[in-house]
Amino acid sequence: MQNISILQAQVESLKEMIEIMERTTPDSLVKMWRSKVFEELVRNKQQQIMHAMEIKKFKEEEKKYRSREQQIKAALESAHLQSSSLTLERAKLLKEIQILQGKVRNQSIHSSFILSLQSTLTSNLEGHAKIIAMLDTYNHRIAFSMSKIKTAKILHTREIFSLRNKLSEEITEQKRLKEEVQKGKGLEVVQEKLENDKERMSREIEELTLRFEVVKSQAEGILKETCDKYQKCVNELESQLDEKVSENNVLLQKLDNSVKEMQKLQALMENFQSQLDISTAQNLFLTQSQAELIEKCSLLSLTMEEKDKSLKVLENHKESLNADKQELQFQYKENIEKHENHIKNLEGKISELQKNVEDQLRQHDEETYELSNEIEFLKNKNNKLESSVREIRRERDILFESIKKQGNKGQKEEKGIQTDAVLKQGIFKKAIAPSYSERNSIGKALEFQSGAKNRNEDLDI
Repeated sequence: MQNISILQAQVESLKEMIEIMERTTPDSLVKMWRSKVFEELVRNKQQQIMHAMEIKKFKEEEKKYRSREQQIKAALESAHLQSSSLTLERAKLLKEIQILQGKVRNQSIHSSFILSLQSTLTSNLEGHAKIIAMLDTYNHRIAFSMSKIKTAKILHTREIFSLRNKLSEEITEQKRLKEEVQKGKGLEVVQEKLENDKERMSREIEELTLRFEVVKSQAEGILKETCDKYQKCVNELESQLDEKVSENNVLLQKLDNSVKEMQKLQALMENFQSQLDISTAQNLFLTQSQAELIEKCSLLSLTMEEKDKSLKVLENHKESLNADKQELQFQYKENIEKHENHIKNLEGKISELQKNVEDQLRQHDEETYELSNEIEFLKNKNNKLESSVREIRRERDILFESIKKQGNKGQKEEKGIQTDAVLKQGIFKKAIAPSYSERNSIGKALEFQSGAKNRNEDLDI
């Protein structure tokens, strides 16, 4: 539609130009064409200036958008710094909370360690008491077995001493009997009896010795068994005691360490006890401080939640700013593309107008060249006509002279008739051959009509 309106305007302008050209001379037409070309050039320059102004405006808008982007970037950086500072504060608060929790845990660990040491000491004391009771039972058993062995030894020694006394008594009796036998021969029977008694007593002594040996072997076996058992028990007890001693040494070391720690703890406890008197008054303050700490922790948690919320808000704001930035960039790109397309269109229009102006100037130059050629042709024709008029005038002058020379009336009449005819012919020739201005105007009108027809045909095409 714009092209059609432009073509219609061009057609109207061309019609006006044709009308003006029909009315005006070629110099005025050249001036008009030059003025219009100058006006179009001025318009093009004005449009270029306007485009330059628009480009400057777009550059200023671009600077504004860039400054706004820088402000947004600065705001984002400040928000990022605030978020980083908030995260650092959060980490510091978490570290303080962890330190406080570690202190509380260390106190609970120390108390639990003391309780575990006390429980291990009590369990070790119970184990030692059980071991001592077992050793006491083994000692009682060993003492009881030794007492039995001692009683058996005493009984065997008593029997041996009694048997020895009996033997000594029998030997004395035999000596006495031998003396009596020697004194009396009638004592042989008594001697036989005594021998029989001696044999019987020797048999009894052998039996008693056998019994003593059996009892002795039994006692020795019992003693060996008891000694083996005792040694085994002693070895086991020694191994257990060694283990227990090693354990006790370890425990003693632990106890020493624990004692040292207990001493330290006692010192600390004494310090605590010394401070408890002071801290009793401060317990309320501590409870209050604990409550305040709990409140602070709750407030810190709330502040952390608020900070998290603020961080989320900042992140959302950041996202919104990024979205706005992207939208602005997209709009900026669209505007730049539109302006570039508009500039390209304007440049294309300017190039088309320049081409049209150049074409029109070429046409105008061609038309001026044709007009100059036609003007020269008409001048040549005019010169030929002037030369023909001069010849006619010369002929007329010659005729007038001939008429004057004749001096006859008839001749004068004839000559007058001829002159009238010649004058009529000259008038007719003058009517046929128009003047210079008329010829120029007619030629220009015909040329403009032919040029207008050609232009209309081009526009129709």
